[in-house]
Amino acid sequence: MFSKIFLLVFVASQFLAPSVVQEKNGQILGVETSQAEERVLPLVKEVAPEITKLDFSEKTPDILAGSAVVIDSKSRFVFYEKNIDEQRSIASITKLMSFLVLDDFGLDLEQKVVVKQEDYHGGMHYLRVGEEVQISDLIHLALIGSDNTAVSTLVRSTGLTDTEFVNLMNQKAYFLGLKNSSFADPTGLKAKNLSTARDVVKIFKEINKRENLSEILGLRGAKVVTSDRTFWIKNTNILITNTNLNIKAGKTGFTDEAGGCLVFLSKSGGRDVFFVVLGSQNKESRFTDAESLWAWVSENFEWE
Repeated sequence: MFSKIFLLVFVASQFLAPSVVQEKNGQILGVETSQAEERVLPLVKEVAPEITKLDFSEKTPDILAGSAVVIDSKSRFVFYEKNIDEQRSIASITKLMSFLVLDDFGLDLEQKVVVKQEDYHGGMHYLRVGEEVQISDLIHLALIGSDNTAVSTLVRSTGLTDTEFVNLMNQKAYFLGLKNSSFADPTGLKAKNLSTARDVVKIFKEINKRENLSEILGLRGAKVVTSDRTFWIKNTNILITNTNLNIKAGKTGFTDEAGGCLVFLSKSGGRDVFFVVLGSQNKESRFTDAESLWAWVSENFEWE
């Protein structure tokens, strides 16, 4: 039986004002910050010596996203930010928080679950009612294919109601110090699944501490076997095949309310760099926004 009681530990944190290197058109370019609370967003006092800031290009990143951030994982230097603390609907990026909670349950990967009508809530899905699916396949469907039915089936397998599970998601957010994040359902279909670019970095950093999840998020696709059929799913993040970006893990999201959303960890020049794009105009522009940011960072910074 799964325990429904989670002990919460919360340490109050306080932000220190950042020093802006350059500001243009409301977009902050190259931010050095004082040491911030690790559980809120990993930032440091100054840029690491191995990173060199070149002359800023005249053309700033031309992105359609309402919020964005690019941050170096090792040095914790923010290369670029735009409306980093603006709260937005995040669509299927919500699934990352769902999996931080699901992973705590230690799910039996070989357990099989029958998909029920109550698991279907619309949106992206591959599964059919009545199919029996292994937990491991449900995880791949949810993380690679962003299948909403798979997430709902996984939540039901814990023995919790949706309300109980969402409560755990919000408790987890509280524990991680995500001051501007709140969740309304496990799939991300509801517009009231809210977060910020700053908080999404923290969520994704936590995900990448769990190799069982981050490795799946870095796959180009996967074979799924159910009681009725075998089929192949592709990663919803089309940039996963872009060898320049060298993406280790990523997650997409889209609803009419949230717009195009994307978070990924790129291995660039031997360093891990987090990219977050929220509230882009459509499904396609979230990818072009991310590529523009990657190109701009590559042109304006260099590191050993």
